[in-house]
Amino acid sequence: TVASSASQSGVRTTGADGWIIAHSYIHSWATNCIIMVNSDNNIIEHNWLEGSHSTTEAHGQAIYLGYTRATNWEIKYNTFHDINGSAVIFFSGAVSDVRIHGNLFWEEATSTDRGIFSVGGIIGHNNSGGDASNNTFYNNTVVGFRGRSTSGQVAVDSGTGNLAHNNLWWQCNGVRFANWIHDFNAADISLFEQ
Repeated sequence: TVASSASQSGVRTTGADGWIIAHSYIHSWATNCIIMVNSDNNIIEHNWLEGSHSTTEAHGQAIYLGYTRATNWEIKYNTFHDINGSAVIFFSGAVSDVRIHGNLFWEEATSTDRGIFSVGGIIGHNNSGGDASNNTFYNNTVVGFRGRSTSGQVAVDSGTGNLAHNNLWWQCNGVRFANWIHDFNAADISLFEQ
């Protein structure tokens, strides 16, 4: 278990290559559960990440990677529960070859002190420093994202070759794809593209 702090992120590192973060409960951090800057060839698997927090000064996510690059990541078989921030997983800068699969993204209507879910989306991106390209988002389940009209979105600011397929959205108030090729996805609402 990696437990809470009033002012820090759970796992925070720069230039870490070849790491595996597995079988952990990472929860209740003031900002990000995991932040890895300029790190490549990493795996995040079989974890429970819960309860990141956001303020106007610091936007917490479950996973923040890039700033300014991240390449060859695998994010698989995790549960993301009650995450608050710019996105559940946030790409900053040139992020490529990230495979996100087999995860559960879950928000309960009765969140803790954060009130109703306020995340900007499942995947977010700031293209300051580069594009997000050749990433895949597949075999994931997204449940209960109701905080904003696009809270179920998978979006990057710029990039090519991103593919979202074989995912399920349930009880979300909006699903959006931006700069992702998408097919074979299902939802109990209409899937739309911007």
